[in-house]
Amino acid sequence: MAKIRKCKLNWQPSQSAQVAGYRLYWSSGNRLSYDSDFIVLGMVNEVYLPDILMEIPYTKKPVMLGITSVDVHGNESDITTLAEPYFLTAPPAPVDFSIESLDDYELVETTENEASNQLDTLFEEDTIWEPNREKEPPAGS
Repeated sequence: MAKIRKCKLNWQPSQSAQVAGYRLYWSSGNRLSYDSDFIVLGMVNEVYLPDILMEIPYTKKPVMLGITSVDVHGNESDITTLAEPYFLTAPPAPVDFSIESLDDYELVETTENEASNQLDTLFEEDTIWEPNREKEPPAGS
């Protein structure tokens, strides 16, 4: 699972009183037309990516996006497209992540301070992992 930055698509609503909603067209290629797949948005003038794109199959290709106004008769405006494609992909994860013990040591200050007290509260003894330590069952089990 990857993490994709959220973005907001927004546009100025059509000035026509006949507009019944908007369509967001998308294509995982470099061409966008009325034959492209679309999502019916209704009477909104902003949506969030990638949330609204859950209907789009995952693709590593850039996604072209365009918006149209649709009137009460089903007529559509020209498609207004984004200047840049949207990317649903994250970079590949690092590999061979490991830790290695060294022969050197570092001296660290061990005095009590507010920050360490806060950490102690966050990480109580039963949540700290120690190698080869088995957790005892809760009392009354």
